[in-house]
Amino acid sequence: MDPSGNYLASGDESGLVIIWNVYTARTLKRYTFEAMIHDVQWNKNKDIQLLAVTTEADNIILLNPGLVPFDQSRATDQLLFTYMKAHEQDKGEEVKEEDVEEDTKEEDGKKEKKERKERKAGKKKKKLKVDWEYYDVNSEDYLIKNRRIQIKLEFVPHKLVWHIKGDYFSTVASHTQTTSQVLVHCLSKSKSQVPFAKSKGIVECTEFHPEKPYFFVATRRSVYIYNLQKQILIKKFLSAAQWISSIAIHPKGDNFIVGTYDKKVLWFDMDMGSKPYKMLKYSDKAVRKVDFHNKYPLFASASDDGSVYIFHGMVYDDLLQNALIVPLKLLQGHKIQKGLGVLCCTFHPKQPWIFSSGADCSIKLWS
Repeated sequence: MDPSGNYLASGDESGLVIIWNVYTARTLKRYTFEAMIHDVQWNKNKDIQLLAVTTEADNIILLNPGLVPFDQSRATDQLLFTYMKAHEQDKGEEVKEEDVEEDTKEEDGKKEKKERKERKAGKKKKKLKVDWEYYDVNSEDYLIKNRRIQIKLEFVPHKLVWHIKGDYFSTVASHTQTTSQVLVHCLSKSKSQVPFAKSKGIVECTEFHPEKPYFFVATRRSVYIYNLQKQILIKKFLSAAQWISSIAIHPKGDNFIVGTYDKKVLWFDMDMGSKPYKMLKYSDKAVRKVDFHNKYPLFASASDDGSVYIFHGMVYDDLLQNALIVPLKLLQGHKIQKGLGVLCCTFHPKQPWIFSSGADCSIKLWS
């Protein structure tokens, strides 16, 4: 869902991305990519229109679909134009620095000595292979396909998450245990970085805290919370599950839920220790996606049994009062295909509605 609640974006295995009008269910835009789509996520900044698409071709494409209101679309292009100019200037400065280093033999000698010391100490860092490319304003990709930026990565980006302010986003590579599996990208600086020096295991998903500079990283069995400003680990949570599939942070930021492939939904209170506050087991098969509503005290889980479970989850301002969790609805309408049911679910940002997408190639809106 886009921040306004008017548009829904979907991606499929054939490489097709469709933007739908929520209120009329009509197709507004269709984009065809050369590889399978893994994730589509709207930028959370309400002043611009920017859709991130991750594909099997190891890249991220940022689109400006040019939807109503057109003021937001024009503001997006103006903002990206300033970022492009800054990126070109940085590139030019980097080239000049390389030329100076090549011409100065003394600096080369110092550099070689430093590299030898780093090799001996085991501190030699691997260069991050990420390439930011802005599309030419006069190209067909820009004018017709609405493509603005392509980010080429070393590994296939499996999941993408935007920060609430819209300048940062993170990506997770699919099942690759390396330090560069998780990357944090900065849109304004057109740069990417590795947030962790060491890998804690195979990362399944990540999420940004809605208010604080905290970064949630979920491996197969644990959830780690990092402070990105101080570059330190704050806390580790133990899921008691075999394989985590997804994570969602409560809008207030003090609670979060985790979905698992072993049929569970786990509710964590960050002030109540490292173990789950509640363990919910209603699904007959794997839970693939969990989500919180931004406005109402609701959360949901999507399962391979073809169902979407809706829960009431009230978090009180009184810190001494625990969260109230009550099951509300069981939504069934997707057909199971090859053992897969509901693959994803997401709440409408303003209305008490939820969208679900299934392996039966259908998207459903529930109210």
